[in-house]
Amino acid sequence: MHTPPASSRPSRAPLRGALFALVIALSLLPSIALAQTHVKPNFTGWQLLLSRYCVALPGAKAPLQDTRFDYEQLYVDENIWTLHRSDRLASIRSQLFATPPSQLSPRDRTAWAINAYNFLVVEHATLHMLVPNRQFLRHKSVNDIVVEGAAFFVVPVVELEGRQWSIEQFARHYVYGDSTPLLEPRARSADPRLSFALCPGYAGGPPLALRAYTGDSLEAQLDLAARRALAQPRFVTADKVTGTVVASEHFGTHRVDFGGNPNDALPFLERFAPADVKSVIRKFKVSAISRFSIEDLQMNQFERPKSAPKPMPAQAGAS
Repeated sequence: MHTPPASSRPSRAPLRGALFALVIALSLLPSIALAQTHVKPNFTGWQLLLSRYCVALPGAKAPLQDTRFDYEQLYVDENIWTLHRSDRLASIRSQLFATPPSQLSPRDRTAWAINAYNFLVVEHATLHMLVPNRQFLRHKSVNDIVVEGAAFFVVPVVELEGRQWSIEQFARHYVYGDSTPLLEPRARSADPRLSFALCPGYAGGPPLALRAYTGDSLEAQLDLAARRALAQPRFVTADKVTGTVVASEHFGTHRVDFGGNPNDALPFLERFAPADVKSVIRKFKVSAISRFSIEDLQMNQFERPKSAPKPMPAQAGAS
Protein backbone atom coordinates (compact mmCIF):
# COMPACT_ATOMS: atom_id res chain seq x y z
CA MET A 1 0.00 0.00 0.00
CA HIS A 2 1.23 3.39 -0.89
CA THR A 3 1.73 5.69 2.12
CA PRO A 4 1.83 9.38 1.32
CA PRO A 5 4.80 11.26 2.65
CA ALA A 6 4.28 13.07 5.95
CA SER A 7 4.43 16.40 4.20
CA SER A 8 1.43 15.50 2.06
CA ARG A 9 -0.79 14.11 4.87
CA PRO A 10 -3.77 16.27 5.98
CA SER A 11 -2.81 18.17 9.11
CA ARG A 12 -4.98 17.65 12.19
CA ALA A 13 -3.78 20.86 13.84
CA PRO A 14 -6.56 23.07 12.38
CA LEU A 15 -9.16 20.50 13.50
CA ARG A 16 -7.75 20.39 17.03
CA GLY A 17 -7.67 24.20 17.12
CA ALA A 18 -11.28 24.43 16.00
CA LEU A 19 -12.38 21.89 18.62
CA PHE A 20 -10.48 23.77 21.33
CA ALA A 21 -12.11 27.06 20.31
CA LEU A 22 -15.53 25.37 20.36
CA VAL A 23 -14.95 24.04 23.88
CA ILE A 24 -13.91 27.49 25.11
CA ALA A 25 -16.94 29.11 23.48
CA LEU A 26 -19.30 26.57 25.04
CA SER A 27 -17.72 27.06 28.46
CA LEU A 28 -18.36 30.80 28.20
CA LEU A 29 -22.02 30.43 27.33
CA PRO A 30 -23.25 30.28 30.96
CA SER A 31 -21.42 33.48 31.89
CA ILE A 32 -22.61 35.19 28.72
CA ALA A 33 -26.17 34.13 29.46
CA LEU A 34 -25.81 35.31 33.05
CA ALA A 35 -24.52 38.70 31.92
CA GLN A 36 -27.44 39.04 29.56
CA THR A 37 -29.92 38.53 32.43
CA HIS A 38 -28.76 41.69 34.19
CA VAL A 39 -31.44 44.36 34.12
CA LYS A 40 -30.92 48.08 34.65
CA PRO A 41 -33.04 49.36 37.55
CA ASN A 42 -35.34 52.32 37.00
CA PHE A 43 -34.84 55.21 39.44
CA THR A 44 -36.78 57.83 37.47
CA GLY A 45 -39.62 58.22 39.96
CA TRP A 46 -37.27 58.39 42.93
CA GLN A 47 -35.16 61.05 41.22
CA LEU A 48 -38.22 63.17 40.44
CA LEU A 49 -39.27 62.95 44.09
CA LEU A 50 -35.80 64.04 45.24
CA SER A 51 -35.79 66.93 42.78
CA ARG A 52 -39.11 68.16 44.13
CA TYR A 53 -38.81 67.63 47.89
CA CYS A 54 -35.13 67.24 48.85
CA VAL A 55 -33.76 70.70 49.64
CA ALA A 56 -30.11 71.78 49.81
CA LEU A 57 -29.41 74.06 52.75
CA PRO A 58 -27.20 77.15 52.56
CA GLY A 59 -23.73 76.75 54.00
CA ALA A 60 -21.21 74.44 52.41
CA LYS A 61 -20.53 74.82 48.71
CA ALA A 62 -22.12 72.43 46.22
CA PRO A 63 -22.04 69.49 46.16
CA LEU A 64 -21.27 69.26 49.90
CA GLN A 65 -24.42 70.98 51.17
CA ASP A 66 -26.49 69.55 53.97
CA THR A 67 -30.05 68.65 52.94
CA ARG A 68 -33.51 68.34 54.40
CA PHE A 69 -36.63 66.61 53.08
CA ASP A 70 -40.02 68.32 52.92
CA TYR A 71 -42.25 65.53 54.25
CA GLU A 72 -44.96 68.03 55.14
CA GLN A 73 -45.29 69.38 51.60
CA LEU A 74 -45.34 65.87 50.16
CA TYR A 75 -48.06 64.93 52.66
CA VAL A 76 -50.14 67.92 51.58
CA ASP A 77 -49.51 67.49 47.85
CA GLU A 78 -50.57 63.84 47.99
CA ASN A 79 -53.66 64.62 50.10
CA ILE A 80 -52.67 61.87 52.51
CA TRP A 81 -54.84 63.37 55.28
CA THR A 82 -57.93 62.46 53.25
CA LEU A 83 -56.81 59.48 51.17
CA HIS A 84 -54.60 57.77 53.78
CA ARG A 85 -52.30 56.79 50.94
CA SER A 86 -50.06 58.31 48.27
CA ASP A 87 -50.43 57.26 44.65
CA ARG A 88 -47.08 58.83 43.82
CA LEU A 89 -45.23 56.93 46.53
CA ALA A 90 -47.01 53.72 45.54
CA SER A 91 -45.88 54.23 41.93
CA ILE A 92 -42.25 54.79 42.97
CA ARG A 93 -42.39 51.72 45.19
CA SER A 94 -43.64 49.61 42.28
CA GLN A 95 -40.86 50.97 40.08
CA LEU A 96 -38.09 50.34 42.63
CA PHE A 97 -39.16 46.80 43.44
CA ALA A 98 -40.21 45.73 39.94
CA THR A 99 -36.94 43.89 39.28
CA PRO A 100 -35.66 41.10 41.55
CA PRO A 101 -32.27 42.08 43.05
CA SER A 102 -30.78 38.85 41.69
CA GLN A 103 -31.21 40.21 38.16
CA LEU A 104 -29.07 43.28 38.86
CA SER A 105 -25.32 43.59 38.41
CA PRO A 106 -23.35 43.98 41.68
CA ARG A 107 -22.93 47.75 41.26
CA ASP A 108 -26.55 48.28 40.22
CA ARG A 109 -27.70 46.14 43.13
CA THR A 110 -25.78 48.30 45.62
CA ALA A 111 -27.12 51.51 44.06
CA TRP A 112 -30.62 50.05 44.10
CA ALA A 113 -30.30 49.01 47.76
CA ILE A 114 -29.23 52.52 48.80
CA ASN A 115 -32.04 54.19 46.85
CA ALA A 116 -34.61 51.68 48.09
CA TYR A 117 -33.56 52.16 51.73
CA ASN A 118 -33.77 55.94 51.46
CA PHE A 119 -37.13 55.68 49.72
CA LEU A 120 -38.56 53.34 52.37
CA VAL A 121 -37.57 55.84 55.07
CA VAL A 122 -39.19 58.73 53.17
CA GLU A 123 -42.33 56.74 52.37
CA HIS A 124 -42.84 55.40 55.89
CA ALA A 125 -42.08 58.75 57.55
CA THR A 126 -44.43 60.64 55.23
CA LEU A 127 -47.39 58.28 55.50
CA HIS A 128 -47.13 58.18 59.30
CA MET A 129 -45.85 61.69 59.90
CA LEU A 130 -48.73 62.87 62.10
CA VAL A 131 -49.34 61.83 65.70
CA PRO A 132 -52.58 59.78 65.76
CA ASN A 133 -55.64 61.58 67.12
CA ARG A 134 -53.72 64.86 67.49
CA GLN A 135 -54.90 66.67 64.35
CA PHE A 136 -51.86 68.12 62.55
CA LEU A 137 -49.23 67.51 65.24
CA ARG A 138 -46.14 66.07 63.59
CA HIS A 139 -43.87 63.49 65.17
CA LYS A 140 -40.58 65.06 66.23
CA SER A 141 -38.55 61.97 65.33
CA VAL A 142 -39.08 58.92 63.18
CA ASN A 143 -38.28 56.98 66.34
CA ASP A 144 -41.61 58.19 67.74
CA ILE A 145 -43.53 56.57 64.88
CA VAL A 146 -45.16 53.29 65.90
CA VAL A 147 -47.25 51.28 63.43
CA GLU A 148 -49.22 48.24 64.54
CA GLY A 149 -47.25 48.19 67.77
CA ALA A 150 -43.86 48.10 66.04
CA ALA A 151 -41.20 50.81 65.95
CA PHE A 152 -40.23 52.69 62.78
CA PHE A 153 -37.19 50.63 61.80
CA VAL A 154 -38.47 47.18 62.79
CA VAL A 155 -42.02 47.08 61.42
CA PRO A 156 -42.20 45.13 58.11
CA VAL A 157 -42.47 47.59 55.22
CA VAL A 158 -41.74 45.60 52.07
CA GLU A 159 -42.10 42.05 50.76
CA LEU A 160 -39.19 40.90 48.67
CA GLU A 161 -37.88 37.52 47.57
CA GLY A 162 -40.55 35.66 49.48
CA ARG A 163 -40.27 37.37 52.86
CA GLN A 164 -41.12 40.55 54.74
CA TRP A 165 -38.40 43.08 55.54
CA SER A 166 -38.24 45.95 57.98
CA ILE A 167 -36.13 48.99 57.07
CA GLU A 168 -33.33 47.84 59.37
CA GLN A 169 -33.42 44.28 58.08
CA PHE A 170 -33.38 45.57 54.51
CA ALA A 171 -30.28 47.67 55.17
CA ARG A 172 -28.44 44.88 56.92
CA HIS A 173 -29.12 42.32 54.21
CA TYR A 174 -29.15 44.28 50.96
CA VAL A 175 -26.86 47.23 51.70
CA TYR A 176 -24.32 45.67 54.07
CA GLY A 177 -24.58 42.06 52.92
CA ASP A 178 -24.88 40.74 56.47
CA SER A 179 -27.26 37.94 57.47
CA THR A 180 -26.78 38.31 61.24
CA PRO A 181 -30.10 38.62 63.14
CA LEU A 182 -30.97 42.16 64.23
CA LEU A 183 -30.70 41.24 67.91
CA GLU A 184 -26.98 40.67 67.36
CA PRO A 185 -24.33 43.18 66.24
CA ARG A 186 -23.36 43.07 62.60
CA ALA A 187 -20.71 40.41 62.10
CA ARG A 188 -19.62 41.40 58.61
CA SER A 189 -17.85 44.65 57.84
CA ALA A 190 -18.78 46.64 54.77
CA ASP A 191 -17.48 49.61 52.82
CA PRO A 192 -17.69 52.41 55.43
CA ARG A 193 -18.88 54.85 52.78
CA LEU A 194 -22.17 52.96 52.52
CA SER A 195 -23.40 54.12 55.93
CA PHE A 196 -22.95 57.74 54.82
CA ALA A 197 -25.17 57.13 51.77
CA LEU A 198 -28.10 56.03 53.94
CA CYS A 199 -30.35 58.74 55.40
CA PRO A 200 -32.34 57.38 58.37
CA GLY A 201 -34.59 60.42 58.58
CA TYR A 202 -32.54 62.05 61.35
CA ALA A 203 -31.38 65.67 61.29
CA GLY A 204 -28.14 64.36 62.78
CA GLY A 205 -27.71 61.60 60.23
CA PRO A 206 -26.03 61.66 56.83
CA PRO A 207 -27.63 64.11 54.38
CA LEU A 208 -30.02 62.66 51.84
CA ALA A 209 -28.34 62.91 48.43
CA LEU A 210 -29.98 65.15 45.86
CA ARG A 211 -29.29 62.61 43.13
CA ALA A 212 -30.31 58.95 42.96
CA TYR A 213 -27.40 56.53 43.13
CA THR A 214 -26.56 54.63 39.95
CA GLY A 215 -24.30 51.68 39.29
CA ASP A 216 -22.42 53.57 36.59
CA SER A 217 -21.30 56.35 38.96
CA LEU A 218 -21.42 54.48 42.27
CA GLU A 219 -17.77 54.91 43.27
CA ALA A 220 -17.80 58.67 42.78
CA GLN A 221 -21.17 58.98 44.52
CA LEU A 222 -20.01 56.99 47.56
CA ASP A 223 -16.91 59.19 47.83
CA LEU A 224 -19.16 62.23 47.67
CA ALA A 225 -21.52 60.79 50.30
CA ALA A 226 -18.61 60.46 52.74
CA ARG A 227 -17.23 63.93 51.98
CA ARG A 228 -20.67 65.55 52.17
CA ALA A 229 -21.42 64.04 55.58
CA LEU A 230 -18.01 64.89 57.02
CA ALA A 231 -18.34 68.46 55.73
CA GLN A 232 -21.08 68.90 58.35
CA PRO A 233 -19.69 69.89 61.78
CA ARG A 234 -22.07 67.46 63.48
CA PHE A 235 -19.97 64.62 62.09
CA VAL A 236 -16.47 65.82 62.93
CA THR A 237 -14.70 68.89 64.28
CA ALA A 238 -11.07 69.46 65.19
CA ASP A 239 -9.54 72.11 67.45
CA LYS A 240 -6.45 73.55 65.79
CA VAL A 241 -5.11 74.76 69.17
CA THR A 242 -5.57 71.67 71.34
CA GLY A 243 -5.67 68.98 68.67
CA THR A 244 -8.98 67.70 70.04
CA VAL A 245 -11.08 65.74 67.55
CA VAL A 246 -14.80 65.32 68.24
CA ALA A 247 -16.76 62.90 66.05
CA SER A 248 -20.35 61.76 65.78
CA GLU A 249 -21.48 58.60 67.53
CA HIS A 250 -22.17 57.40 63.98
CA PHE A 251 -18.60 56.08 64.01
CA GLY A 252 -19.35 54.03 67.12
CA THR A 253 -22.61 52.69 65.73
CA HIS A 254 -20.80 51.56 62.58
CA ARG A 255 -17.54 50.54 64.25
CA VAL A 256 -17.60 47.16 62.51
CA ASP A 257 -16.88 48.96 59.23
CA PHE A 258 -13.75 50.53 60.73
CA GLY A 259 -12.22 47.35 62.12
CA GLY A 260 -14.26 47.19 65.32
CA ASN A 261 -12.79 50.27 66.99
CA PRO A 262 -14.15 53.77 66.30
CA ASN A 263 -10.61 55.16 66.57
CA ASP A 264 -9.73 53.11 63.51
CA ALA A 265 -11.85 55.63 61.59
CA LEU A 266 -8.99 58.15 61.70
CA PRO A 267 -7.52 57.04 58.34
CA PHE A 268 -11.03 57.40 56.91
CA LEU A 269 -11.19 60.95 58.31
CA GLU A 270 -7.79 61.73 56.81
CA ARG A 271 -9.16 60.71 53.44
CA PHE A 272 -12.63 62.26 53.45
CA ALA A 273 -12.80 64.96 56.15
CA PRO A 274 -12.46 68.70 55.38
CA ALA A 275 -8.95 70.11 55.03
CA ASP A 276 -8.93 71.76 58.47
CA VAL A 277 -9.71 68.45 60.19
CA LYS A 278 -7.05 66.61 58.18
CA SER A 279 -4.52 69.29 59.09
CA VAL A 280 -5.14 68.91 62.83
CA ILE A 281 -4.95 65.11 62.68
CA ARG A 282 -1.60 65.26 60.90
CA LYS A 283 -0.13 68.15 62.88
CA PHE A 284 -0.92 66.63 66.29
CA LYS A 285 -0.48 63.04 65.11
CA VAL A 286 -3.91 62.28 66.53
CA SER A 287 -4.23 58.59 67.42
CA ALA A 288 -7.64 58.64 69.11
CA ILE A 289 -10.91 60.52 68.81
CA SER A 290 -11.26 62.67 71.92
CA ARG A 291 -15.03 62.51 72.27
CA PHE A 292 -18.14 61.28 70.50
CA SER A 293 -21.11 63.62 70.11
CA ILE A 294 -24.72 62.50 70.43
CA GLU A 295 -26.63 62.23 67.17
CA ASP A 296 -29.60 64.57 66.74
CA LEU A 297 -32.57 62.24 66.25
CA GLN A 298 -35.07 64.92 65.26
CA MET A 299 -36.73 64.44 61.90
CA ASN A 300 -34.83 65.94 58.98
CA GLN A 301 -37.87 67.98 57.99
CA PHE A 302 -37.20 71.03 55.84
CA GLU A 303 -38.41 74.00 57.84
CA ARG A 304 -39.72 76.69 55.55
CA PRO A 305 -38.56 80.23 56.37
CA LYS A 306 -41.22 82.10 58.27
CA SER A 307 -42.65 85.12 56.50
CA ALA A 308 -41.62 88.50 57.86
CA PRO A 309 -44.39 90.04 59.97
CA LYS A 310 -46.56 92.49 58.07
CA PRO A 311 -46.29 96.13 59.23
CA MET A 312 -49.11 97.35 61.43
CA PRO A 313 -51.59 99.55 59.51
CA ALA A 314 -51.25 103.25 60.28
CA GLN A 315 -53.87 104.53 62.68
CA ALA A 316 -56.18 107.26 61.43
CA GLY A 317 -55.01 110.69 62.41
CA ALA A 318 -51.47 109.56 63.23
CA SER A 319 -48.81 112.07 62.29
